Amino acid sequence: FPLAANIDLAVAAGFPTIVPTAYDLLVRTAHLQKGETVLIHSAAGGVGTMAGQIARHLGAGLVIGTVSNSRKAAYASEFGYDKVVLYDEFQQTARELTNGRGVDIVLEAVGEPIRSQSLAILAPFGRLVIFGASNNGTGNPHDLPLEAGSFLGKNTAILGYSIGALSQTAPHLIADTARQTLDLLAQEQIKIAITDILSLEEASEAHRRLESRDTVGKLLLRVR
Repeated sequence: FPLAANIDLAVAAGFPTIVPTAYDLLVRTAHLQKGETVLIHSAAGGVGTMAGQIARHLGAGLVIGTVSNSRKAAYASEFGYDKVVLYDEFQQTARELTNGRGVDIVLEAVGEPIRSQSLAILAPFGRLVIFGASNNGTGNPHDLPLEAGSFLGKNTAILGYSIGALSQTAPHLIADTARQTLDLLAQEQIKIAITDILSLEEASEAHRRLESRDTVGKLLLRVR
């Protein structure tokens, strides 16, 4: 993809896969409408920092984020969120902020029990979009059994997204999304949060930081 003059190579390196993923989650998968309430788990991570900004850019009425500690909450607050709370507070906060109605969209890549808790706070016609299962130290990453009939009375939906699978089945869609989001980046409508750039020889340190689950934003490796 051609880069605008104001996008340097470090920012370009941080672009895939977090920016196309965040955009596709909200636009192609959840079909975000202006004024809707969005709740985004792991708000301080790569996808989370982008999704908060993109939701705000697209006209979401309320954008809520969740994180694992107060340091991450302060960090994520810079990226489009109206409110950032800890995981064990999000159900109560979502109900309070929506006067009991619930949220329209939840983006989730943590796993159980966060997944089931997110389903419980969906508004009528709410959409839970799953794009991974990191487990984030919160419990069992695997799904609890769900019966399709249980969604009839609640008028809710579960949707899935995988940029890896999409790159195999419909790469032209990813290319289209990438072009649109690179334009947003060039116009400074969104920013990529690069928190550190390590040398290739420090790759093990980068992995150690990721495994510690204490990182925020995006880590890069410098090849040369």
